[in-house]
Amino acid sequence: MIPRKVSGYGTMPATGNLVVDLGGPTANRVWMVRHSTYLSVPPDAAFAGNHEVFLCVGQPLGPNDGLPAPSEVVDYQPTTVVPGPPSTWGRGEIVVEATDHLYAVLHTATAGTPFCATVRFEEWRWDELDRVY
Repeated sequence: MIPRKVSGYGTMPATGNLVVDLGGPTANRVWMVRHSTYLSVPPDAAFAGNHEVFLCVGQPLGPNDGLPAPSEVVDYQPTTVVPGPPSTWGRGEIVVEATDHLYAVLHTATAGTPFCATVRFEEWRWDELDRVY
């Protein structure tokens, strides 16, 4: 097991959603997500109005594809405060396989809003998983 962190950045478009693709594991690996944080960029910048953040596992949407399918959403934060509270999970609660991506969707934020999603995870080889389960 190797502890890792990945971050993605973007700016809210004038129409649609901001989709931040955080990638996925390589073949024969899995990611076990342990912690996520969503920030404005720079961290002390304020979001204008209400917004929603979805953390998802699956194939990333395009900016005009609407909201993610409920089956792909693993974290949801409706908030007017950035940073919102961090989310944490136990080992094995959110598993990203090599065929999937981890991605964040920012919805209903003001156009031009800068956004950062950071996720900490454990990267495991398939042959190590018997230690977990």
